[in-house]
This record gives sequence, C-alpha cells and structure tokens, in this order.
Amino acid sequence: MTVPQQHNDPEDHILTMAEEIPSIFSDFDLYLFGQGKDYTIYEKMGAHLRTVNGVAGVHFAVWAPNALSVSVIGDFNNWDRGANLMYLRHQDLGVWECFIPGLQTGILYKYAIFSRFNNYSVEKADPYGFASQLRPGTASIVVDIHQHRWQDAAWMQHREQRSRISVSSWTGFLRISLKMAMPSVTSMVRTSMNTPTLV
Repeated sequence: MTVPQQHNDPEDHILTMAEEIPSIFSDFDLYLFGQGKDYTIYEKMGAHLRTVNGVAGVHFAVWAPNALSVSVIGDFNNWDRGANLMYLRHQDLGVWECFIPGLQTGILYKYAIFSRFNNYSVEKADPYGFASQLRPGTASIVVDIHQHRWQDAAWMQHREQRSRISVSSWTGFLRISLKMAMPSVTSMVRTSMNTPTLV
C-alpha cells in the first residue's frame, strides 16, 4: 500500500498510524502458534477492542498463509476491499494484522482475501470470531469478550450431582451390556475352535 506524501488530511495520518502500530504478538506467541500449542491464541486472533496511543479502535488478526492480500470489510467501510488493508506482519506464519481506529462493538465485518494462487478471491467470516449474524447473514460481529456475563450459575451448582448420576448410570449400563454379551462371545469362541481351517 502506498501512503500519500502529504499528511495534512486526517485520513492520511490514520493510514500512516495503522502501518506503524506494533504487533500484539510476541515472539513466544508466534513460536507457540507455529507449534500448534498456543491454547490462548483466541485472545489475540480475531477482532479485539484496543487503545493505541490514546486512540480507541479494533485490532484485527487472521491467519492466511496463502494470501497475497487481506483486508477488513464491513458495514463501517461499505464493504470496500481497498479501504482497510491488513499487513503481513509475520511472513513465516502468514499472520495478517491491522488496527482500525474509531470502531466499536456491534459492527459487522469479514476478511476479504485475495489468494496468491489462481486469482482466487473470497470474503470470509472470522474463524476466531466471537459472534456472528444469524443466517442467511454470514458476517462476524465485533464483541468485547471480557464483558461477557455467564448465566449458568444454577447449572454449575448442580454439576457435581449430575456427573455422579451420569457415572453411576453408565456403570450400570456397562454391567448389563457385559452380562448380555458374554454368552455370545463364549459361543463364538467355541464355534471357532470346532471349525476346521482349510490351508
């Protein structure tokens, strides 16, 4: 992406700022991600609210190792593929990132991906998205995962009792199944021992 030489326009400043924002991934994050062992990668991949240099917005990160270019499209930019390009920050792993100032929770978005193979392009929902439209819509929705309030307190209180009932019912089921299966197994063993084998 070429950044205009004049920076008098506020939009030009935002584009320059978006390129200069440091990655949220540490080297250790990338090492674990490459090994397939980063069990909290959802905290960095996808869309996350973030404040950079006093400017609030949303940070986007996606894994697209075979992409030639990736951009974030959504209702905030009229689904324009050229409006918010992502930057390939980690070439070895194919991790793309960008920060879009001024965005908040509730916006719809997708990733517009242009592949390096066969001129293939596609618009994809976020594989790490925390919310999405109901069908027939397929866009992801920016949400703040730290604001989620679980509503399963009653279920959690009775969880131990339910697991005891479940284990005891399975134990009984297995005993009955083994009792019913034993005569069949014994019969099959006797039959196989009495059947001549042709060589």
